[in-house]
Amino acid sequence: PLWSDPRQNPCAQEPGGWELIFWPEDGKCYRLFRQGPCPQSMELVPGHGPGAPPQCRCPPGTAQSPRDAICYRLFEQGPCRNSEYFAPVLREAKNGHADTSRWGACLKVEECGAGKAWWGRDEQCYPTGTKGPCPQGLLLVSHHGLGLCHCDNNTLSAQYSAETRTCHEHYTRGPCAKGQLFLPTSDGPICACTHELPNYNPLDGRCYPLGTTGPCMPGHKFVAKNKTGGGEEGTCICREGYYLWEDGACYPPFTRGPCPPGNIFQLSFNEDDRKLECSPLPCPVGHLYFPGGKGCHKVGTQGPCPKGQGVIPSTEEPLSYLGVCACLTYTNDNRSVFKVARGVRPTEKGKCPESRQLEEVEEEEKGCKGRWTVLWEDGTCQKLYTRGPCPVGQWIVPDRSRGRSRKARGKWASGKCEQRPAITTRQTTAEPPFYRERRI
Repeated sequence: PLWSDPRQNPCAQEPGGWELIFWPEDGKCYRLFRQGPCPQSMELVPGHGPGAPPQCRCPPGTAQSPRDAICYRLFEQGPCRNSEYFAPVLREAKNGHADTSRWGACLKVEECGAGKAWWGRDEQCYPTGTKGPCPQGLLLVSHHGLGLCHCDNNTLSAQYSAETRTCHEHYTRGPCAKGQLFLPTSDGPICACTHELPNYNPLDGRCYPLGTTGPCMPGHKFVAKNKTGGGEEGTCICREGYYLWEDGACYPPFTRGPCPPGNIFQLSFNEDDRKLECSPLPCPVGHLYFPGGKGCHKVGTQGPCPKGQGVIPSTEEPLSYLGVCACLTYTNDNRSVFKVARGVRPTEKGKCPESRQLEEVEEEEKGCKGRWTVLWEDGTCQKLYTRGPCPVGQWIVPDRSRGRSRKARGKWASGKCEQRPAITTRQTTAEPPFYRERRI
């Protein structure tokens, strides 16, 4: 690290010096990421860049309140009143650059209705008593409408495991061994599996949580179905929006799916027939596809979206090549030196909150990579002298009436369909004019 250089940090010569840093105000050495000479609730961190002095900042997961300058944990009540929570905000310095200190503000907890609580990290409502957005072993509880992850033997005794001292939903695996479920009983929850449960899989004699992958192939989910003679048992079906492929797994369209690199798993309908196939990616790197003739658009730009919204992938797991519109907010992230764009759902009226307006980002001039490719009218890139989207007997040629691209010298900007030359007996395939000229 930079602070291990004795020329910039005299404390680096001390024993364990890689953990120490020089504080110029009193000339002493202090351990990094501890309070040291900093005010209450803050920690000492290295400065930004070579030679920069150390500074005091709020620890990760906390932010400073302008009311008392103390660091509080984010997305909890902290210094706020009931029905409020402490959330991060981004301040702009006078020179136009983002303030490196972490600041927070009190925001109102949204009303979620009975049996639900507001989760500030993603601004959504989740049912209480479930795992929701909490880590394994904790369940969501409500504190004045604000969701908190919690576990104890008093408020959650029916879902509390005395052996592991953790809390879990019933009919999930919880702390149990594979093939068993966390089941409620009058004497407290136990780990067990019986064939009377709809979670029972007759193929291996084990129980699995419904709605999960369970014993199924990728892309499936384990659900209950009626069995002969009454009762229910588990079976595997494709997840919503997924389609069964030849390898027995289910994949969502507009992802790579089972296709080789550089291809997209596409779904198309021809009258009453459904067709699944692997086809070349329609968009260059960093762009997403919008069906219906809307073409390809760069991630983070407005593209075909309403004002104030931007282009993001429809799903991230698995990564989708299909673009959707969402409100974008640009925030600082510890994992990147650049501002990170986050997608936020629009309001019920289809508008973005004022604090979440999309920053003005100019989209680069549209163009296609590759010497023999041109931009088509639907925004996709097509290869010259192939049929592409042209009718039978025609192929793609440069549209000289629109000139050449400004970004790629000598390259045609767009293409059009033209009658393909007749095929002779000496030439089995029609060759591009430039190729024949080079051979001569």
